[in-house]
Amino acid sequence: MKKVLFISLILFFNIVNSQKFVSENTSYIDFNINEIKITVNENLFSGRFEILDINFKKYILISNNSKTLLLDFGRLIPSDYSKYFIENVVILNSNDISSIKKNINKTNNYVIDKIEIDYEGKNDRDNYTMPSGEFKYFWGDKFYSERELEKEKIKKEQIQKKIDNYNNLSNLNAYLGVYEVSIYTFHGVKLNPANKGKIYVTEEGITLISDLIIDDNTLRGSHIKDSFFTPSKEGEFYCKVSKGLWDEFTCFINLKSKSGAITTSIGKEFRTTTFSIIKKLD
Repeated sequence: MKKVLFISLILFFNIVNSQKFVSENTSYIDFNINEIKITVNENLFSGRFEILDINFKKYILISNNSKTLLLDFGRLIPSDYSKYFIENVVILNSNDISSIKKNINKTNNYVIDKIEIDYEGKNDRDNYTMPSGEFKYFWGDKFYSERELEKEKIKKEQIQKKIDNYNNLSNLNAYLGVYEVSIYTFHGVKLNPANKGKIYVTEEGITLISDLIIDDNTLRGSHIKDSFFTPSKEGEFYCKVSKGLWDEFTCFINLKSKSGAITTSIGKEFRTTTFSIIKKLD
């Protein structure tokens, strides 16, 4: 039996109020002129499509040189005939749309009698949640109305500006590497003798390794680059905790004085750990 690949496919739209939806990779579905350009399972379908209404179901059909793409729509709300989502996607080994239309089984959803199915994917309606606004999903692509696509581009530009600002203000690239450190206060408690540990600084985040830490000797966090917080000086980093008992932490490293501090926080509780840099290992 041919292996069937499952692809997540969700597209929510209003067919009555026709619209054009576009993706960032030039794919589109235009309900104003019934035109589509989309690649499914490495098969390109481009051109005018037909819409069929059978037993309160809607189908889109479009053929290329040798195959036909069929999109089977289910109603998002049973009583609402205008709002649909794509329930099934099927590629048929035939480009004879007239024959396909005649052989659509009117009692068994999208099953096509007498025609071989090359590919099919089904969306789990039970796990479907309505996207916010006009945001759409379609075979791994994100589709938008043209107006929403422009808004999404501006949003991404704003996020990238925050990321660049974080990297530049902290001078992150100059601090990437692994540091062997000597911890002389832990959560505000002075240690005697000091405890050795390691700090890893990467593009993704910061990790402190020490046997003083309860959770597998590890405190790990991801850089918070797209928030309204910005580093106030070079060597200052903000991280959201991904491993450890805290919510967030601030890490400061001074390469000139070979010293630094990590302040962890949860709610209104703060604890500071200070260290000196023994040497940079990487």
